[in-house]
Amino acid sequence: MFQMGSVGPMFGQYNHFNKFAPEKIAYAIARYKQETLRLYSVLNTQLSKTEYISGDDYSIADIAIYPWIAAYPFMELSLEEHSQLKRWHETIQQRPAVDRGMKIPR
Repeated sequence: MFQMGSVGPMFGQYNHFNKFAPEKIAYAIARYKQETLRLYSVLNTQLSKTEYISGDDYSIADIAIYPWIAAYPFMELSLEEHSQLKRWHETIQQRPAVDRGMKIPR
């Protein structure tokens, strides 16, 4: 639910206004960037308590949220200030199935 109600919509709006909107609206870009960074902090806090998003086991929550976090370079953001989120991203990135899946589509 966190991915569907927060991460997807907010990150999607940030990407839309920052990358694709025909008119650059500074207010919208700043608003959705701040919300994206706030959600990074929420995830970072959760990941300071658990190995994965929903606990100590890899789950659908990690699968659903990982592609949004992996897009941080495209979104012109950084994980450096979110050490646990960065750790989690690097851990998930190492999974062979994730590597294969992230290459689709090429």
